[in-house]
Amino acid sequence: MGEQKREPRRGMVIEGLALALLIAVSVPPQADELASNLGGADDEGIAKVWSAQHHAQTFGTGARELGYLVDSIELDVAAWTEDANVTVSVYSAWSENDGGPSGYLYTLENPTRGTGRKVFTVRAEDRVLLIKHQFHAIVIRNTGGEGSFNLNTTSMSQIDESDWRIENARWMTNPTDDLGRWVGATGAIKMRINDRDAPTPLAAAPANMRIFE
Repeated sequence: MGEQKREPRRGMVIEGLALALLIAVSVPPQADELASNLGGADDEGIAKVWSAQHHAQTFGTGARELGYLVDSIELDVAAWTEDANVTVSVYSAWSENDGGPSGYLYTLENPTRGTGRKVFTVRAEDRVLLIKHQFHAIVIRNTGGEGSFNLNTTSMSQIDESDWRIENARWMTNPTDDLGRWVGATGAIKMRINDRDAPTPLAAAPANMRIFE
């Protein structure tokens, strides 16, 4: 007698389809690069972010009419010790006259400690749309000691095809002065800003942003 072929059990087929669907749904879409200067040389030294010296990097948004929904920001970390207590926040404006950031938007979620390119993500409930052609600021603070959180910097000024820009300039507080007083410094913090496709606005929002679900 020939070997009898067995039909696959219906339960196994259904379970396999369900598993494939679960995997497909759980894989997030790829983030798109808005602007990056990570390709620049590490030629402007180290930005030491610690309890007596915070750092900030301004960036300008591009020309998209509906604005930009930032998904994450990658930083090029040179050192990150157990002593560090880091917060990375985004602000809607930077005022040179007032000497600091204004219009707080949200604080990013930290990745696991380590060096190299580390991705700080925007929580879904915190996402707001950044409007076109406006300067914003990433402010990096740390309550740890000197050397506990260091970032690489570059002289590269990045302007992409959509007019997004990360300029060769940053701001920092002076260890001998008030933490609320910012001074300019050369060398941009090395970073990459990522977004996802912006949805259609659901409702009216403040003048400097649109809010989405």
